[in-house]
Amino acid sequence: MDFSLVSGGYIGVDIFLVISGFLISRLLLDEFEKTGAISLRQFYARRVRRLLPISSFVLLVTALLGLIILEPTRINNLGDDIWAAGLFSANIVFASRGADYLNSELPPSPIQHFWSLAVEEQFYLIWPTVIFILLVLAKKYWRHIALVATLAAIAVSLWASWKQTPLHPSWSYYGLHTRAWQLCCGALLAMTTRKT
Repeated sequence: MDFSLVSGGYIGVDIFLVISGFLISRLLLDEFEKTGAISLRQFYARRVRRLLPISSFVLLVTALLGLIILEPTRINNLGDDIWAAGLFSANIVFASRGADYLNSELPPSPIQHFWSLAVEEQFYLIWPTVIFILLVLAKKYWRHIALVATLAAIAVSLWASWKQTPLHPSWSYYGLHTRAWQLCCGALLAMTTRKT
């Protein structure tokens, strides 16, 4: 099959991460604007309600189909992959394995697409707390401090991506530290497009 007409599809992941960073930051800032606070408990409860049912269903169906379809040698890896996906650490497992979408001798894991969700959720463990702390401690200067901190995070993440790509391409592709710049670009857009 000729995929030359749809080359560059990997850019979709980059765009997805930018949009995710934008939306989550906008939600947090909107909540603060409306209520004067951010409820981290409610934020994480919403994430669980949104993700857990469908991701659990997909992982269960994949496990059952994997037992039927996959060769016995791949079933053990599938079990590890499902646990990692359920714990939002699939990106770490795939990076540790040296998994590569484009240059692999082995077929990809049926769970491999969960890596981007893992990156996103790892970011969501950190980012809302950062925003919360800035809004509470920095009060009227929060925006300036947040902009500088976000620009610094973008720079560090881009640098990490640049340095790791030739040395550890899998970590560069799957790592939160090398993908955070995309999420932070979205957060930066959310902060700079607000009127208040």
